[in-house]
Amino acid sequence: MRRSIQKSKVFCPSCQVGNYHLKLVTYYAWHKNDLITVPDFPSWVCDVCNRIEYDEKAVNQLRSLLASSTDARVVENARKKPKSLQTSIKNRRPHKTNNNQ
Repeated sequence: MRRSIQKSKVFCPSCQVGNYHLKLVTYYAWHKNDLITVPDFPSWVCDVCNRIEYDEKAVNQLRSLLASSTDARVVENARKKPKSLQTSIKNRRPHKTNNNQ
């Protein structure tokens, strides 16, 4: 982990001993069917048990960016397969071949 940016007087609810420190960590989250990773995301990290609480303001900003992005919706719709293809792929089974020849 990186050095603390800011110290807090808030005790960790998990271990009830440590204090939270503001640090930059990598944020991972699923957005629909895509894994989103954001480096240097502000988070509160316990100095004893290392529990991570993502900064609420930063998470709200990220959510508003993802929700307002029309490009993401267009790309996502282009990636989707028609339902007829999805069901036919699921129902496919490998064919048995006769290798006795």
